Amino acid sequence: MKTIRTLAAVVAAPFILAGCGNSGEQSSEASAPAEVPAAIAEVFADVAAPEALLPIPELRLAAKPGDEVVLEAKVMGTVEPFVENRAIFVVGDEGTLTSCDLLPGSECSTPWDNCCNDPELVLAGTATIQVVDADGNILRHGIKGVSGLKELSRLRIAGVVAPNSTEAALIVNATKIEVL
Repeated sequence: MKTIRTLAAVVAAPFILAGCGNSGEQSSEASAPAEVPAAIAEVFADVAAPEALLPIPELRLAAKPGDEVVLEAKVMGTVEPFVENRAIFVVGDEGTLTSCDLLPGSECSTPWDNCCNDPELVLAGTATIQVVDADGNILRHGIKGVSGLKELSRLRIAGVVAPNSTEAALIVNATKIEVL
């Protein structure tokens, strides 16, 4: 039940916390968590790019739980894309969403929050990425900072669509994460 609440908080965060510069305390600095468990460190590896990649909005509709997928995305979509002490984060499709750092004249202190995008596009263009154990439980260790992973990092992710994933909330259990 706790995992479901954590997941619900991550999925709802873009709408609850949206707004450029809501928190001046946010930082894109990646501070590597101490003593990264091997199960997390091993996930960071090169991911072969398939000939064709589906954007997240199309992947949401096409992929079903258990399907193997590869996606390219950027850590964005909410003010706090990383869940503290859990190997879970939010990514956004760069073809669907534009982070505020790419908008001319933007002085947003949290450019990864996508506050300048239509909220419906944010919902359609984001996915939750998680690293799980053999029983499907999210690993209880932060992932921010591992291998340089931080807000606005561009990634290629290979994984399996999670059993609790839906068209409304794409969730991928990462088997490999490559920071591009």
